[in-house]
Amino acid sequence: MKKVFYLIACASFLLGAYKNNVPDVNEIPQFKGEIGHYEASNAFTNFILENQMKPVFIDAYYVPSENDEIELTNNSFGVDFFHLWHSCFEPLETNEMPSSLKCTGTSFSIDRGDSSKDADFTYIRFTLRVQGYFVIRGCGGPHQGSMGCTLRPLNPEDIR
Repeated sequence: MKKVFYLIACASFLLGAYKNNVPDVNEIPQFKGEIGHYEASNAFTNFILENQMKPVFIDAYYVPSENDEIELTNNSFGVDFFHLWHSCFEPLETNEMPSSLKCTGTSFSIDRGDSSKDADFTYIRFTLRVQGYFVIRGCGGPHQGSMGCTLRPLNPEDIR
């Protein structure tokens, strides 16, 4: 009988400890707004770098202009990867697109290991959208002038 009470007490303690370590949805860091290249990339990139290994909520969008295309790797409407340029250490020629030969930036990829999650990167009607709850799995680099960050999508119930 003592063993049963001991097991119940341990389970109650562990459940209480788990509940105390789960972040309140209102305390989860949030980024909302437009993202882009150069100065427009700083707030988003800093948010990602400051919140590594944490759950976050993101509602960001990017609408490229004619001379401001975004580098994407698509999987139909889902985007697996996008790159934002931070600065160029050499001047670009007229109509030259930024590249790692002359510029620095950050690549963002999505971990699609579990495709049943609500959060996603999408590209529809010339608009990139990063929306939902994610865990920032980590960032590494720089390698050839660029950092790389991976985001793992979550469902809202995953963080409660």
